[in-house]
Amino acid sequence: MKQFHSFYICIDAMKKGFQQGCRRCIGLDEVFSKRNLHILANWSQNWKGIERRKKIWACARSTFEAQFKYNINALSKMRTCIVKSLRKYNKEKWCKAFF
Repeated sequence: MKQFHSFYICIDAMKKGFQQGCRRCIGLDEVFSKRNLHILANWSQNWKGIERRKKIWACARSTFEAQFKYNINALSKMRTCIVKSLRKYNKEKWCKAFF
């Protein structure tokens, strides 16, 4: 009876195939997280707190415009000037709904 002695998988080829073919379809992008961390770091210098951080990530993870508006409204209930400072950033760069 024949038996495998070893098995090799080329992860790099799978990664490149995913990046070229599937990433756009399902909306995953590692740059998304890096842009958001940068924006959150700048934004949180003025606006601190765990609840604010949770709400900003909810806005960033929104996949539909209606969901984004709902999350922005929830954030504005904390303070309207928070949303004004957040809108200075181009939402196409940090919100999934506008990629």
